[in-house]
Amino acid sequence: MTRARRRRFGSVRRLNRHGRDYLEASYPTPQDAFARWPGLPRRQSRMLPAEYAAELDAWLADAEKRITLGSWTPPQVERAEQERDGITFADYAYRWADTHRRADGELVRGSARSKHLEIIELYLIPAFGDRGMRDITVRDVQHWWDAFRPVSRHANREKRRLQAYKTLHAIMSSAATEPVGFDGRPIIDRNPCAIRAARPKVDHEPVIAEADQIRALADAMPERLAPTVILAGTLGLREGECLALMRRDVDLRHMILHVRHSVSMERDPHGRWRPVIGEPKTGSSVRDIRIPDTLRPWLERALRNAQPGANGLLFPARDGGPMRPQTLRNLFAKARDRVPGLEGMWFHDLRKTALTAFAAAGATNGEVMRLGGHTSLDVASIYQRSLDSHLDDVYRRLEGGGAEKPSADGGDAATAAALAALPVAPRMAALNALDGEARLRVTLLMDEPARSETVRLLLGEAS
Repeated sequence: MTRARRRRFGSVRRLNRHGRDYLEASYPTPQDAFARWPGLPRRQSRMLPAEYAAELDAWLADAEKRITLGSWTPPQVERAEQERDGITFADYAYRWADTHRRADGELVRGSARSKHLEIIELYLIPAFGDRGMRDITVRDVQHWWDAFRPVSRHANREKRRLQAYKTLHAIMSSAATEPVGFDGRPIIDRNPCAIRAARPKVDHEPVIAEADQIRALADAMPERLAPTVILAGTLGLREGECLALMRRDVDLRHMILHVRHSVSMERDPHGRWRPVIGEPKTGSSVRDIRIPDTLRPWLERALRNAQPGANGLLFPARDGGPMRPQTLRNLFAKARDRVPGLEGMWFHDLRKTALTAFAAAGATNGEVMRLGGHTSLDVASIYQRSLDSHLDDVYRRLEGGGAEKPSADGGDAATAAALAALPVAPRMAALNALDGEARLRVTLLMDEPARSETVRLLLGEAS
């Protein structure tokens, strides 16, 4: 190493690295830059092989000129800008899918991640993949929206378009807010997704089944898959969780069901979608559920039809691998059409049925969260609100002639009147001593003020 040669601006010194000569040029960072870009080094430097001395001289001269004119920008900031300019939509979308987090900070994974990737690869990359993130405009997004066509001609265009737009909006929102590079600026200045018509809308009203309807659904399913209806409709398992169950997950000695995995769709190296067993939807989805005695026969049936060995699947596909969730949905739809009163029901509504019934039995929000494997109290509260709506539907049927309302001199009516007159604490204690069906009947027969107050307390919404 030799001492730096004095210059009018900056300095250049010779270095030897691994037997080769290099030149390192440097100059002091302008003092006024530190206020705008905190964290800058005290000197800016650049190293090149010794034969590039002229290029380093030009670099120092350019820096001196820009500092004098007041147009100097730190090289670190320029590199960050170049990085932002070079990021394509495909690059960022895959990065987003791998790093996207839920509102609670947990990484999105399992089936939710697979759905994001499916949308990205089928609907977004064909339109934006090789485009620079900073080149995608509001007009480009509007054109994509207007020209959108689902891959399958049988798919609901509006539903698929809204799903794809939601993912596109999330990707662009992340790109517009997350810092990149030294200067901490995001990749894009603003989200180009500004379509007012693309607001989430409710396109499915959950159908809550009664206990006899769940049994009828199970009986209408193929024999080997009947237990999936019971597990979803009683214990609240997701379809992917049902299909990933193995022999080792069923402990009939201690009556515990271990939920450890979920089946989701992922692309193989050849680009084909295939079902794989992976992590469940969230970390909280890993849970142990107590098996009621009434479910033992159903799980014994599942074990009789399961693959051999501890890792044998309870509900495998015909080829021996995990079953596609869509296959289960299709078979469920055929069974549903054979059961009166369940028009439009989805398989996932069985999970809603189970958790709603759990709430009706007096479970707290926390207990609903544990049974359902939720990470958010807001999500668990959906089932409490579902119970509220379901109770109202039942009440309207009772009052409107859909079913005969018990007479005022009946035992339930007398119990309801007596409990309604009690203070809150003893009233709730008495209700909780009843079984679930009796609790529901008595609550529905209370006068309106007491009924509303009682329902709120059963839902855990009152203090």
